Formats: sequence, structure tokens, C-alpha cells
Amino acid sequence: MQEGAPAPVPRPVRLLARAMALVLAVAVLAGAAWSLVAGPPRRAASLAADELPVGDGVARVDAVIAAAAPMGAMPGMGTDPDPVPEGLRRVSVELTVRAPEGEALPLGADGFALAADGVEPVAAHRAVLPSDDLPPGAQVSGVLVFEVPEGAAAGDLAYDGGAPLPLELPAEDGRTAPHGGGTGAGGGHPTSTAASPAPAAGPGGG
Repeated sequence: MQEGAPAPVPRPVRLLARAMALVLAVAVLAGAAWSLVAGPPRRAASLAADELPVGDGVARVDAVIAAAAPMGAMPGMGTDPDPVPEGLRRVSVELTVRAPEGEALPLGADGFALAADGVEPVAAHRAVLPSDDLPPGAQVSGVLVFEVPEGAAAGDLAYDGGAPLPLELPAEDGRTAPHGGGTGAGGGHPTSTAASPAPAAGPGGG
């Protein structure tokens, strides 16, 4: 060995270094292969402005309606069986749920929750929506009725704690609530309005 020349690396150390490099290369290749097979996350950047994720499927909000105020019980018929709690009102959310292609979608109406104006999310007070597996590629429409604070103008609808969809809540008298730029050319979600009751006829009126 010439004076000043570096000492040779022992053979076991060289073999260990090569083995570690080989293991690292295999791990990198395996990770790349998995990313190609797995692809991008499901539903990534695929939701429309009026849709929210429901498991591996989607739900489209078709309309938000101010639910008609209960008329009360008829004279002699007892009390209203489903009164609205004081300080609250009800809104109906009409939506269509679509299952992904190739697999069924477990669906439950109790998975939907609405958080109105910063209030804790609440489940639907009533629901007309099947709670069963939706066949692959199939869709079903339904209605969810939520109780929200009387002055609430906006809310976030979510399913099973997933990404929420901002909603504009119509005013109790049926007028569109001032949220999200309205429903005209300025944008916002389509919002149906409840019909105002017809004025009662006066004595002898026609």
C-alpha cells in the first residue's frame, strides 16, 4: 500500500452497503408501482358545485325549501302531534344520491347532518330516503327535513362527517335568504321558495 493512500474498505462492509442500496431501490420501485395502480384519490376534483361526497358516491342538492309552518290541530282534534320547537323553523333539502360505478353504496339518511350558522350539526328531523345499499351506478332521490334557528340564512350539509357543502337557506316567509349571491345570475345554489298562503276572505267576500 502506498503511503497516504486510503485504506481499502473491508469486503463485508461493501456487501452490506450494496445490499442496503438494493433494498432502497426496490422500495422506491414498489412505491412508484403502487401509485400507478392506486391512482388519484377517489372523487378528487370531481364534485360539482352542488354536490357533496357520500361514501364513494355523491349527493346532488336539487333544492332547499322553506318547510310550510304547521297549521296546528283542527278544533276538537287535540294538539299538534309534531310541533316546531320555539326559536326553530324547518327547511327541506331535496337531493339525489348516486352510487359509484362497479360497487354498491351503503346509504343511511341518519348519516346526513346540517350545521346552520355555526350551530352544532343536527341530523334530519324527518327523512324520505331509503336506508339500504344502493346498487352500483344507481341513483335515488329523497327529502331531508332539518330544524334550524329561525334567523339562520346559511348552513353546511355533510354526510358521515365528510366534506361539507355550503347551502343557502331560504327565509321562513319563502323569500330567498341573502346568502351566496342569490340564485340568479350572481350564482348560489338553486333555492325553491314556499308558497305564501292565500289571504282569508272577509265577511261575505268572494
